[in-house]
Formats: sequence, C-alpha cells, structure tokens
Amino acid sequence: MLQALFVACSSKTPPDSKIIELLFSADEKKNPDVLFKKVGNLDDDPELESFSLVRNGTEEVLGIFKKQKGEWYLLGKFSFSLLNIGPLHYDVSKSSWLPGESDSQKKKRVL
Repeated sequence: MLQALFVACSSKTPPDSKIIELLFSADEKKNPDVLFKKVGNLDDDPELESFSLVRNGTEEVLGIFKKQKGEWYLLGKFSFSLLNIGPLHYDVSKSSWLPGESDSQKKKRVL
C-alpha cells in the first residue's frame, strides 16, 4: 500500500521551478515561463526522459531532463531566438501565419 502511494506521488516531469533552476543562472532569467512538458525515451534505458519548452525573454529553450537516484539532472539544452524566425506571411485561406514570403509578393505585375 505504501509503495503504491509512493509511485502515485512520484512525478514523471520535474516541477517548473526545478526546470528553470537547471536551465538558467540567476542573471540569465528573463521572466521564464514553462510552456510545455512531455516524457519520452531517447536511449536503451527504460527510464523516460522529460522534455520541457521554456520561453525566457526573446528566446525559447528546449531542456531534456532525467531523474537519477531521486534527483533531476539536465541532459541537454537547446536555445532558439525568437528574433531570428525569418519572414512570415498571413495566408487568409488557412487563417494562419506561414514561414516565407507569400506567392503574391513574389509575382511581378505586368501592365
């Protein structure tokens, strides 16, 4: 009974505060916000890894974490700048923003 309670309480993903602590030093923090958490398996080890996407100022950071001996560890950190996303255009037919330039901007008008 006690073992079942322990398993139910153990988390598959680290808490948001731990994610932010492992990803950023005190001077790197720019109002970080955890946007997404997911678990998956990257290796032969049956223990799952946790993936977290965090927005921090003008960047988004993908962190990969693993729990070993009851502690969460950072396995990898990948940063993406939101300022360098490139050109976008709005496609009215799809009601969404799409990467690249629109076809109408590429065509030259012939009179």
